[in-house]
Amino acid sequence: NEAGTVQVFDYDEKTNKYDAVGAIVSEHNLADNNGFGFGVALSLDGNTLAISSIKLGEDGYATRGTGAIELFACNIGGKNFYAVSPNLEQSGRKNNNIMEEEDEVRRQSSVFGLQLSLAENVSSDGISTSTWLSVLSYNFATKKGYMKVYNLSEQFYPKCGIAPSFINSGYCNDYPPSNTEACGWDGGDCQRNPVDGYSNCLVHDLSEIENKVCKDESPYNTEVCGWDGGD
Repeated sequence: NEAGTVQVFDYDEKTNKYDAVGAIVSEHNLADNNGFGFGVALSLDGNTLAISSIKLGEDGYATRGTGAIELFACNIGGKNFYAVSPNLEQSGRKNNNIMEEEDEVRRQSSVFGLQLSLAENVSSDGISTSTWLSVLSYNFATKKGYMKVYNLSEQFYPKCGIAPSFINSGYCNDYPPSNTEACGWDGGDCQRNPVDGYSNCLVHDLSEIENKVCKDESPYNTEVCGWDGGD
């Protein structure tokens, strides 16, 4: 029941080989002191990774009262997976863990996270609008399996592949990917101030617009912000 590790690979059709994506993913937040890597699910775009930890008994079967899921997101360039940050404005979660939380009785009689599946809701132009996690578990008391579905986009930043220490730190990291919608505008640290004369242009620091110095980063140097006000 020692914690395992997970390695993600990308299949290259041209070379007919599998290339490792980033470093090996290991347990980030110790949730239940059990076998990390029991179940794995990867989103279709390859950006969100869910990994379950389940303790096995001496007979090799999953034991009741165990199970936790950790969530990870791939950073730009696909070099590493980082533990996702919770959306503190919409949930009471403190880390990247999901556990059976309905009541203690159910938790102690269940094994949580036997199978995982990730799905995306996408817009008409193919952009992900929300990420969903389905979790298959088993209740020993009722002798029945059960499924729970989580809208990860309401509780976490499932596409924000940066270290959690950068998110919701009280300081605005005014550059991508921190100050982007995927990272909740740096977890709410960055303001969304409208810029006079530029419809739909929202920035953290208004003094950066039309200051004769090009801030060559989104959202400043974009079409809606007049390419940093012409700078």
